[in-house]
Amino acid sequence: MENNSLALAFQGGYESRRKFCWKIRRDISLGIARGLAFLHEEVQPHIVHRDIKPANILLDKNLIPKIADFGLSKLFRENISHAWKEYQVNNLQQLVDPTLDGEFPEEEAAQVLRVGLLCVQETASLRPQMSAVVKMLEDDEECSKHVSISKPGHLPDLKHLRIGNNHSSDGTASSKSSTSLSTTILIV
Repeated sequence: MENNSLALAFQGGYESRRKFCWKIRRDISLGIARGLAFLHEEVQPHIVHRDIKPANILLDKNLIPKIADFGLSKLFRENISHAWKEYQVNNLQQLVDPTLDGEFPEEEAAQVLRVGLLCVQETASLRPQMSAVVKMLEDDEECSKHVSISKPGHLPDLKHLRIGNNHSSDGTASSKSSTSLSTTILIV
């Protein structure tokens, strides 16, 4: 590809990264989300890449991202990420590349980073579908701001999880088992 991979494009020094203004970075992120939405939800059979990383995102001459390398790889967990720490103290803007010299909309950057954290939650059922991610990235409203994000590498609070037999009022066990997890992602 004309502009190599995302990893190589950002591996260079200050001047190499500086050519990627906030708008270009946001457009690349949205392009990646659209590509994953297509793979996960539109193409038949559905495809789950399982190795999305900067080295596997190629940039064409117009900086349009192309998802590459569909070999499956193992997923490695980290106990806690730097992004999670910044999220906890409401300081996600600190994660934005300093070569932008503060030239980016802070709330929009925080929104993009919150969406990213939603996508890497430990429990797959809590992650939004990629079409919902595209909607969150395209909309001006901060949909992800009101969604609870679970800590990476840890199961969420399971106090609402019920597994087992229901007991009737006469003390006998019914044959109906119930499993429910009361976590909902609401896109407004």
